Amino acid sequence: MDARAGRACRLLIRLFPPGPRRGELLDTLSQSSRAGGRIRLGPAAAADLLVHGLRARLGRPASRSVVLIALLVSVFAGAYTAAFADRAAWHAGVRDLPDAAALAQIRQALTPDVVPSRQFTGSAVFETDDEGIYPGSSGYRGANTTLTADQPAYREALLRRLSAGGWRVVSANDPAESPGRLAISAVRDHWVISIGMDTGTTYINPDPATLREMVQVDVVRTTPWWVTAAAVAGFAAGMVLGWFLTGWASRRTEAGRAAGMRVAALTWVMVTLFAPGVVVGLGQLAAQATSTGHAGLFWQYMMYDNELALLPMLATVAGVLVLIDAVRGAPRRPALDSGAQPGL
Repeated sequence: MDARAGRACRLLIRLFPPGPRRGELLDTLSQSSRAGGRIRLGPAAAADLLVHGLRARLGRPASRSVVLIALLVSVFAGAYTAAFADRAAWHAGVRDLPDAAALAQIRQALTPDVVPSRQFTGSAVFETDDEGIYPGSSGYRGANTTLTADQPAYREALLRRLSAGGWRVVSANDPAESPGRLAISAVRDHWVISIGMDTGTTYINPDPATLREMVQVDVVRTTPWWVTAAAVAGFAAGMVLGWFLTGWASRRTEAGRAAGMRVAALTWVMVTLFAPGVVVGLGQLAAQATSTGHAGLFWQYMMYDNELALLPMLATVAGVLVLIDAVRGAPRRPALDSGAQPGL
């Protein structure tokens, strides 16, 4: 076996947890090398070592549920590692939002009939309020006009203005499905503009402040490529970390029946509570990775600063209790021959 194949084989064997089986495989490899033997490490043999090594990391050879738990924890760990990597990468290089002059040019080009009742220019990467965290934005608010009242005509005019201004429309609602409401998003350079109007709501006792903000225009940054790259890399690293961490906790608690049952129950509680935010977040991460001109934070509902924060908080408590049990546990001494054996 050549040196390169030998290094690859040793690396794959080290996927097995420390114990007799890993030692047996390494001894076999060493004896073969000293004797001048030849062990072929083809794709099938490499995959065999990989699968058996990862499975052996989990312990509990008679359990099937531990594999499912490990997969779920790996995906969830990957999602959160991706979220932290994405959040950190945003600070690596922030593009500017429109300042007051640029915002005035946008308003004049797209909605010249709307007189702003409120205008704001942002520079922060993220903005927070009582409901959560959002991308930094610039924009303005205004009241409806006699022109916006005719929504179909105004929509067509707005689409023409966007095209003339170099904006690429990525979404526009169908006025037949939502009469009286307008929602259009478009991309230009590193900005995403969202334009919303409401002429279909009738108020009995209208608040003047509400009527002054029936036209809403917001500009946010598109997601830079390096942010998406960091998120994808973080997801891959987190999945590996999640699998090995699950294996460590499983092996540490498999000798004690009570501890093992408690860890299994707490892990199911943890993944159930993490699930709503993670499912939404991964769907948005997939959209971020496969689309151009994406804007938004896929981890918005995964963090601890939104209206669903109680769920990840409780899930974190369950995860900490699992780690405490694992630290207090002791690994079972593995048998030399337990379950299916990989071939070389």
